[in-house]
Amino acid sequence: LLLVLLLVLLLLVLLLLLLRYRTRLTDIWAGANAAPRSQTPDMGWNSWNHFGGSVSAAVMREATDQFVALGLREAGYVYINSDDEWSELNRSASGRLVPKASFGGEGGMRNLSAYIHARGLKFGLYGAAAQTTCGGSAGGLYHEQAYAQTLREWEVDYFKYDNCGMINIQSYAKYQTFRDALNRTGRHIVYSFEPHQRPHVYAWNKLVGNSWRTGNDIGADYRRIFANLVANNLWAGVTGKGAWGDADMLEVGNPGLS
Repeated sequence: LLLVLLLVLLLLVLLLLLLRYRTRLTDIWAGANAAPRSQTPDMGWNSWNHFGGSVSAAVMREATDQFVALGLREAGYVYINSDDEWSELNRSASGRLVPKASFGGEGGMRNLSAYIHARGLKFGLYGAAAQTTCGGSAGGLYHEQAYAQTLREWEVDYFKYDNCGMINIQSYAKYQTFRDALNRTGRHIVYSFEPHQRPHVYAWNKLVGNSWRTGNDIGADYRRIFANLVANNLWAGVTGKGAWGDADMLEVGNPGLS
């Protein structure tokens, strides 16, 4: 009986220690230089659901100007993000990413970043944990450190890392590798990723990034919107400050909704 009581007491002590240091352990696993531990979900604009593959520097500048003019910046919507198809499929001879002509090449990307920052907003880009993105641009798999360094040089503030194929590689391994690459740059970049875990819920996501997709691709259809809302609610137990479930983009302004 005494041995049983001692074991119970030991388990209680271990449980108290775990609860006491849970936040610290999470921060260690997430990385000391991980993207800012967002106190609230990061908000802004993404190009995909309206512009798709026709995104350009001109579109990004127009979105930037509208966010300032409409007061959205003051309301907390501060990220202006280009989704897929901003880059070419092939890298340069030195292995660097090549922005499409619609973005003006590397110089154009630097200019776009400066334009967004000068107006008090933040700059976001998209990539994929595969050899190509879903739209056929260069992916990040096996090029993680060079990719992350390029994001740093362009002063990117937000990075969305999709999952396009390459499902034979465990999701945690792919996304942790890019997290570590971002950490090594020394720049705080909000890290959002797409683990394709539906309908399962895993706790490791909050140890890897600041945001992750919880449902299917959304669309201008109320059935899809509510399906994503339900899926997002399943993750409530593992989300919180610095690590948020992402129900995909808002559909405000797109045709098909009243």
